[in-house]
Amino acid sequence: MADVCWMAAQLLASCVNEAMSQTPALALEAAANVFAQGSLGTPMPPIAPSAQPVAPELPVPVCQVAQGRPSKMLDAVETLEVNHSRDQPGQMAEPSNSLNAARIIATQSQSAIAPPPRPPLAAQQIMRPNAQPSTAMPQFSRAVAAMRPSPTANGFWVTVRPRTGSQLYVQRRAALRAGKLYTRISPNEFADQWQMATERPTYQQWQDLLAQEAQSIAMGQGNNQLAIIVGDSLSLWLPPEWLSRDRFWLNQSISGETSAQILRRLPNFAATRPNTIHVMAGVNDLKQGASDEAVVNNLRLIMQQLRQQHPQARIVMYSILPTRLPRISSDRIRRVNQQVAVIAAQQGVDYLDLQSEFVDAQGNLDRALTTDGVHLNPQGYQLWHSAMLGI
Repeated sequence: MADVCWMAAQLLASCVNEAMSQTPALALEAAANVFAQGSLGTPMPPIAPSAQPVAPELPVPVCQVAQGRPSKMLDAVETLEVNHSRDQPGQMAEPSNSLNAARIIATQSQSAIAPPPRPPLAAQQIMRPNAQPSTAMPQFSRAVAAMRPSPTANGFWVTVRPRTGSQLYVQRRAALRAGKLYTRISPNEFADQWQMATERPTYQQWQDLLAQEAQSIAMGQGNNQLAIIVGDSLSLWLPPEWLSRDRFWLNQSISGETSAQILRRLPNFAATRPNTIHVMAGVNDLKQGASDEAVVNNLRLIMQQLRQQHPQARIVMYSILPTRLPRISSDRIRRVNQQVAVIAAQQGVDYLDLQSEFVDAQGNLDRALTTDGVHLNPQGYQLWHSAMLGI
């Protein structure tokens, strides 16, 4: 009897060893229809809002902040943010030659001064079509909110992460091939593949990659909640490690896109089942000379199509952010936003006005929140992220 048991144990061990020797690629193909904690695998049960979130990798603090105006050192740190080009969809400018020098200066200095943190977004700035708040998506739990890093409150943060569109594209492609959800990986993951990336992906390549990500999450969402972010480069570079871990996040944004181009891409994620869809678009239209009527009409069509594609989802339309570009007046952006707010109410869409939080005394984008007068720095993204927590 002992000999029989011994032989059975040996057979079981050999089977296990054979299974463990299978290549990762084969394992990925077998599991490519579901996500589990950011990886493809067995569907995970719904994550309760009170569940402990997965703590993101905290970046390294560089410069402490204090009361007062930003110093010249603050400008040096801001060069770490890439001046992304919004003229061509999917194309982003490479960082300047001073990137490494700025990083060294920033880490050696403790004298940079940043403006004090701003208060949370007022509840009255969220315009909802109904008197009662939507119940399609639960509020963020206290535990989840507490785990989010706060770069604007404690200083600028620097960590190893993609800085260019080329690097970001390679990282997201690597994550998809490895069976991982981009918004669940650490900022420096797959660095061996993306750090030397210089070839700029085409607009079509970005579209194909985002469509594949959407297809994967549609197959693997299971019973988990899902939030989708739709927009241009402002949305594309929203730090994913700041997002809550009580749901999946799918970023369907492409740098340089206009509202008309976004409208044509909406069917690419029609098979997903989001609880919430966040939309910010329109500034590229204004940059490229589109009329107010064209911008407003495209945003109306986006709301209509999203409502038809995802009747169960709560749709949040954000106001177009101000800029520091002379050719786009703050008055014009304000007029467009007023029209968008009216249409959002007609379409049964929530409208979140961020204008007052991002403007300076002259009505332009606050210099302390931007890298180039259009794109946001870590402080700007933290302000937007804080607004998202209140939805």
